[in-house]
Amino acid sequence: MTDIQPLLDVRDLSVVYESTGSAAVEAVKGVSFTLQRGEFVGLVGESGSGKSTLGFALTRLSKPPARISGGTILFDGRDVATVEGEELRVQRHGGFAMVLQSGMNALNPVRSIRNHFVDIFRAHGHVARADWEARAAELVGKVELPRQVLDRFPGELSGGMRQRVSICRAMLGDPDILLMDEPFAALDAFTRDDLNLELQANSARTQATTLFITHNIDEAIFLGDQVVVLDRRPGRVALVLDVELPRPRPLAVRETREFADYRGLIRRTFEELGVLRRGS
Repeated sequence: MTDIQPLLDVRDLSVVYESTGSAAVEAVKGVSFTLQRGEFVGLVGESGSGKSTLGFALTRLSKPPARISGGTILFDGRDVATVEGEELRVQRHGGFAMVLQSGMNALNPVRSIRNHFVDIFRAHGHVARADWEARAAELVGKVELPRQVLDRFPGELSGGMRQRVSICRAMLGDPDILLMDEPFAALDAFTRDDLNLELQANSARTQATTLFITHNIDEAIFLGDQVVVLDRRPGRVALVLDVELPRPRPLAVRETREFADYRGLIRRTFEELGVLRRGS
């Protein structure tokens, strides 16, 4: 066990949904886990297990009727679960960045990719104006996109290209933690495999601290240094599993006995929770 202070230390976090005239519904209950600097954690659970609710709570992007009802979110030793106003705005600036499932929904269809990047540079003010073009070109190159994509519009890009752009946008502000909420779920299997390899390589280059939300067990194992398994309704931590497969990991690692052992342990956990039928 490490004595180093984690970058993110979530303790007994609970989230409820409250609507006028209705009883509060517990979506997340008593969740605890840590995220060390440079670590990649896969958060896996079935639909409705509170994965996205937890992600929005951690980034303080929850909106009514969702409300953090208990627990702490220690970010670099400071509890950000209750900060508000200007203090919260400062925390979001470079603290967290989020990549959502649909790249098209995150992009303005009438603005070029270059203008999407410029908006972030202006808002954050961390890159000199003279360096905007070079920084944008550098980032699209890291996700295997040509520089010419900066002149394109979202509707001119494939789903995989849009998700690559969304990852670039999240990285523009040099966030301390990158939170990815099922970013590849809508993509075909071939594109998803490609992006998993690219994300693994980019994480190794940048040492980005990442929380990756997915319902895909193999994806969580392939990408993660650690996998956190959520129970359902309300979402609770059912298993925390360290993944000790060597890196870089080729796609073929999914066919190894070691990988199968991790997969089997997670599947058995889901069987015990009633999420999967035994022997399925």
